[in-house]
Amino acid sequence: MYMDEALFHRNEGRLPQATAGIEKSVAVIKKLVAARPNVKSYRFDLAEKYIHLGTFLIDQNEIESARDVTADAVAILEPLVFSDENAFAVCNLGQAYAQLGQVTLTLGDLAAAMEWTDKDVQLMDAVPP
Repeated sequence: MYMDEALFHRNEGRLPQATAGIEKSVAVIKKLVAARPNVKSYRFDLAEKYIHLGTFLIDQNEIESARDVTADAVAILEPLVFSDENAFAVCNLGQAYAQLGQVTLTLGDLAAAMEWTDKDVQLMDAVPP
């Protein structure tokens, strides 16, 4: 519900309201993850929301915050991807790597941007056709 509200506000150009909506969604999912840490779908969902929040923060030029929440998504997704190679998680991890490449480049850290971009390319190269 909060995610739909957030996307609606983003589409209408109301970025602060969009960010507030996604932050509500993150808070709810964090509680679910805390209550049931073994439910992978909750962790996938939380990582996906972090990626969306990062995108919303980029839209508002809050680049360092975007980097931080996207890194949170990577921290959740990497163990999931490398443990059972779930295609959905692979796609989200690739998106998070690409977003971290974008925000670190915007922050002027070319070396970090290249590292994140290389991780994205290596991950996508490893995905079978």
